[in-house]
Amino acid sequence: VCDRYGAGLQAAEHICCPTGFILGQQDQMTRPEAAAALIGALPGAQVHTLPCGHDLMGEDPEGLLRQLRATLPAAPR
Repeated sequence: VCDRYGAGLQAAEHICCPTGFILGQQDQMTRPEAAAALIGALPGAQVHTLPCGHDLMGEDPEGLLRQLRATLPAAPR
């Protein structure tokens, strides 16, 4: 979520596929509570919170990978 994108809630009205959020619990740039309105606008959205800050890949790469694997369908081989 970018803090300068003002049309997120309006755009969310047009999303009809499953959605998921992976948030950093200690994120100081995009605080988890700041995502609440967008999460609420997407019925059925799954929310996962990692014990890290804004840099999910740098701070908790294994946790992020676990959540991505649990959330995304397996790619055909």
